[in-house]
Amino acid sequence: MANHLGEHVDLGVAGPRLNDLEVPVVVFGIGVQSKLDKEPMLPQGTKDWIETVGKLKASEAPNISTRGHSSTLTIQRNNPSVASISLGCPSYLINPNNNLGERIAERIKAINVSDINIAVSAGNPYKRELNAVEHILIRMVEEDNGVYIVQHPKVMLEISLGYDADKKAAELARKGFFPSLDSSDMTRWMRRYSRVYVSVSQWFTDIRRYDLHVGTRIHGSQAAIQAGVPSVCLYIDSRTKELCTQMHIPHASALDFVDNLTPENLIELCRAWDWEEYDRRRVATAAQTNSFLIGNQVTPSKHLARLLQA
Repeated sequence: MANHLGEHVDLGVAGPRLNDLEVPVVVFGIGVQSKLDKEPMLPQGTKDWIETVGKLKASEAPNISTRGHSSTLTIQRNNPSVASISLGCPSYLINPNNNLGERIAERIKAINVSDINIAVSAGNPYKRELNAVEHILIRMVEEDNGVYIVQHPKVMLEISLGYDADKKAAELARKGFFPSLDSSDMTRWMRRYSRVYVSVSQWFTDIRRYDLHVGTRIHGSQAAIQAGVPSVCLYIDSRTKELCTQMHIPHASALDFVDNLTPENLIELCRAWDWEEYDRRRVATAAQTNSFLIGNQVTPSKHLARLLQA
């Protein structure tokens, strides 16, 4: 699952069909989507759907995992009889090394701020309140031999890949992210600095060449960290904040950090981060995930078993 807990989705209509199932159901990684520090209102269809899931368990163990504590509390408030467990996002466990944080900490020590390569995950040009943040990140790409990794929306992918983009959508993107450039200059900039990855393995292979990652996309940060690259996620809503907190990823509020958004401050944040705690939590989450799967009659992968090895 994903960020389906909120007013924006009625799982009774849009969720997986559960009627007449006679097999156990497991829900993995469901989470809240709402404005910061705002309790989401769940449609009745979503509450009914969660109640049904809670009854389709393989054992007494919880059969719902959430993206974090806030999502677990939301389920508890709306469905008191349904148990869930906070495990974060499965992407947390991609790297099989149980000392990943220790390795990242060593890499941070070697960063030379005067000769740094920065990777930035491009944000959403339609979120106008974040445009000032994005302008700073774009300048970092230009000034620090960087790369601009595009994940969304469609028009940004089209421009980066050299496809014909919808002119109206492209103009909105230009006004949001590149107000000082005309459309031709924006296209040239994107083709020079931006990248789109069509596989996770290629993404990991490429991003390892960079010293530091920053951006407003949680999975951009997660990809960098799982590849062994220090990263700071600039959270923008309850979803990204919850995931950063649950998985102990270096983070700061995108809007509150904008006046301090420099490579030096990003490096300092990463250097001050408790990477030992990161490793401790990650291995603990792997163990909890292993138990969650077994309790729901799902066979854990060999990859997960490797992460659990001392």
